[in-house]
Amino acid sequence: TTAGRTKYLPVTGEMLVHFRQTGLASLLFHAGRMGHADVFRGRHLFLGGSTVLTSLPAAGGPPILCGDLSGITALNLPGWVERHLYEPGREIALVADWPAKLDAIVARTRARDLTLVAGIPSWLLILAERVLAATGRSVLREVWPRLECIVHGGVPLGPFARQLAEVAGPGVHFHEVYPASEGFIAAQDSEPEDGLRLLTEAGIYHEFLPLADYDESRLGELAARIVPLAEASPGVDYVLLLSTPAGLCRYVIGDVVRFVTVDPPRLVYRGRTRL
Repeated sequence: TTAGRTKYLPVTGEMLVHFRQTGLASLLFHAGRMGHADVFRGRHLFLGGSTVLTSLPAAGGPPILCGDLSGITALNLPGWVERHLYEPGREIALVADWPAKLDAIVARTRARDLTLVAGIPSWLLILAERVLAATGRSVLREVWPRLECIVHGGVPLGPFARQLAEVAGPGVHFHEVYPASEGFIAAQDSEPEDGLRLLTEAGIYHEFLPLADYDESRLGELAARIVPLAEASPGVDYVLLLSTPAGLCRYVIGDVVRFVTVDPPRLVYRGRTRL
């Protein structure tokens, strides 16, 4: 997790399938919005955590390995993604030192044919600064002429939108995703003001507790107030609950969401249950 106490969550084979399905669905949403599949004709650079895994103490039985979720998913990409799409490659992905990793990424990708760059907005701005300084170019589209998509998530784009648009250059589109350590929740399939499409067919069961009824100290008493997707209403702030193939059951991830529409289900992130 990005802040606070480290959170350990199970990542089973079924969860890896979930992340593969939702990641591909997100890219297909982008292709659908563009009306073509050119994004798949070049390389995709993902700014994620280190792929180094460490052992957790285990009371007998097989070893338990842990690490950043982005690193775990990078280690378990389908072979065709590793061969034809994924950057910066396994060796650089292992690097834990962020400045050294950035230098290696710039050196490897500056002459490659990138069509997509993905990461947290603040990281993307740092990457852009390094790439432009190393190449002497003014915008990323001059470095990577076929760059068409910047995938962003993790934090709101707002404070970074103008700067990212300026360094990206004309013809580069933004594509928002809503990932969490517990699961990939939603992705953009329409205009930004329409919200993000809830990813309902990839192994996670979503439920919603009206924020007005939420009381962290009484969660065990609130089951009757929880509604499934079919009973959710637009314009209401809900606390999001997830049940996953990895064993989480009605897990409160701490996010508050509001539906823009329920058919299809599109929502916006409203904040956290704790300030």
